[in-house]
Parts: sequence; structure tokens; C-alpha cells
Amino acid sequence: MWKVKTKFILLLIAACFKAALLLHPDQVNNYERLYELGMTFYRQEFWEECSKYFDLALKDYHFHRNSVINCRLKCYNGNDDFTLINLETILETANCVRLCKKKILGPRAEEEISNHITKKFEDRAPYNYLSFCLYKVSTCTCKYQLEKII
Repeated sequence: MWKVKTKFILLLIAACFKAALLLHPDQVNNYERLYELGMTFYRQEFWEECSKYFDLALKDYHFHRNSVINCRLKCYNGNDDFTLINLETILETANCVRLCKKKILGPRAEEEISNHITKKFEDRAPYNYLSFCLYKVSTCTCKYQLEKII
């Protein structure tokens, strides 16, 4: 029994240390890092932390995506005649979008998110992980409450 408790404590310390490294205050935390942290806790079966970071990752993904869409709409300028678009218009629009993203997202606007992570969010995979983590949290809580009663 003592070995099991020691192993659990060591795993918990290792997970917290890894989380501290991933969420260093000098680093910008985007949905890719939050997703990776959620996956770390998922693999280690820390369900509350898992659900927390998948939820944060999903919120950040939607914020990022909506910010980019709003910037593109703002900078489009309503030019409906695509035959008259010239290089100057394209460059002005691109610069407008870049500045808008920088204003809204701050330093995160400069970071590149890997395509395979973005694809996972588009395929809604984090929702599956989040729902499983939430399920495990609820079942673990119920078991804990039953153990306290008995």
C-alpha cells in the first residue's frame, strides 16, 4: 500500500512539474499548448486537470478563430469586383489583417500553430477528450462519495 501511495505522489509531482514547465509565465499559452497539457493529464489519468485544460484549449481556439474571422471581415473593405483587385489592394488587406490580429491577440498573433493540431480542433477531437475527462471526474467523485458513506 505504501508503494502505491508513493508512486501516486511521484506521478502527481511529475505532472505538476511538467505543467509548470508548459505554462511558464514567459511563454505565450495558445490552444496548442493547452491541448498538449490536457493530453498530458489525460494520459496520466488526472481527470480534473485534463478537463480544465481541454476546456481552456477549446475556449482559446474559438477566441483565436473568431478574432481572425472578424479581422478578415473588417479588412475586406467590401470590394465585390474581384477583377479589379490589384497587388496594392491585396497587400493593404494583408497588412490590415496582420495589424488587427496583433492588436486583438497580442504576442500570440506571431505564433504559428501546427496544422495537425488545428485539424484536430476542426475535427472536434478535443470535445471527445473533454467529455471523457468530465465523465471520469463525475464517476470518480461518485465513487469517492460512496466510499465516504460506507
